[in-house]
Amino acid sequence: MNETPITSTKKDSWLTASASFIKTNRVYITLALFALVLLGWCMPLLTSNPLTITSVFDAAEEEFVFTVTNVLEPSGVWIGSLTANGVNYLSILLFIVLPLLPLVLSIWGIWKKEALVASAMLGLVFSVLVFVSPEIFDVGQSLAQLGIESGGLGCYDFSAYAETELNAGAIFMTVLSFFASCMALASASEKETISVRNLAEIALLSALAIGLQFIRVPIGATGGSINLGLVPLAFLALRHGPAKGFIAGAFIFGLVTCLTDGYGFYTYPFDYLIGFGSIAVFGFFSRLIFTNNEQGWTAWGFLWLFVAAVGASLVRFIGSTVSSMVIYGYDFYGACTYNVVYIFVTGAVTYVVLALLYIPFASIQKNFPPQTSKKEEIAEAN
Repeated sequence: MNETPITSTKKDSWLTASASFIKTNRVYITLALFALVLLGWCMPLLTSNPLTITSVFDAAEEEFVFTVTNVLEPSGVWIGSLTANGVNYLSILLFIVLPLLPLVLSIWGIWKKEALVASAMLGLVFSVLVFVSPEIFDVGQSLAQLGIESGGLGCYDFSAYAETELNAGAIFMTVLSFFASCMALASASEKETISVRNLAEIALLSALAIGLQFIRVPIGATGGSINLGLVPLAFLALRHGPAKGFIAGAFIFGLVTCLTDGYGFYTYPFDYLIGFGSIAVFGFFSRLIFTNNEQGWTAWGFLWLFVAAVGASLVRFIGSTVSSMVIYGYDFYGACTYNVVYIFVTGAVTYVVLALLYIPFASIQKNFPPQTSKKEEIAEAN
């Protein structure tokens, strides 16, 4: 008589149960991981020594003189010190908004799967930013890199008084945030499959986008250019949804473009990951643009194409503007001026080309829809 080993059966049963639990609760696991990332990010601010800052206007020198008291061991900066002499919006972005948004979007993702794509995008930005710039935890150095020195913008230069360098802790949160982002993407695309045909199509459209981005038209005296590289990526997002559009735009096109541009990998999070990952916005409007009627398109589709192009351009503009301020030291007005022209002109050109090709693209979508699994067909039928 053949007997199945009990230990092997129990082990297989435990692994199967664990895999099933993770698959069923991916959204909640994503939420919990981003909550841990936010908690770890806030700890240096919550456990650091508070600083008391006073300022007196020196009439002779015509400037404010700042005095720092209550300085103990240099272990960190109390969160109130960041806004002691006025609201510092850049500090709020770096230390509060950026790590908080993925958590908020993950909560929304419980009801709206597409929100998890945006959550993954911001989580990956956070991961790369911390990994390439662990000194971001050094509040004084971070503010100095933003051009905020003693007396500048009403903020004091803390670099001589307080530091918070987490080292291993930063790496741990980077890995945790990266894992949470992967879970978010998996949750967003849990009903999607990538067949061989779909994979080949995604690779072809991504390669076409990479080729087109080398044909550039310079615009503006300070730099920037326009190209047609976003057109195939937008079509890809429209056909395959925001999750696959984000993967193609941020990881395939964005990474290759970052390497070929030669500005350095530290520019990748905002200029490329957010900048070209923004093409995922088109995927959110796919069912409004490619309809189920006999033609596969409607007159309203031109309007929704325009809305999608504006949304994608706006997300890219935000990413590049933050990059200009954080990495290159531009002030807010200078960063907006540099980026607004070429980004929105590129968005306008992309929209015009998509509008001209809208009816042929709709015909392709109608006659050659992306392959779906039996599971997806049953889900859509219900």
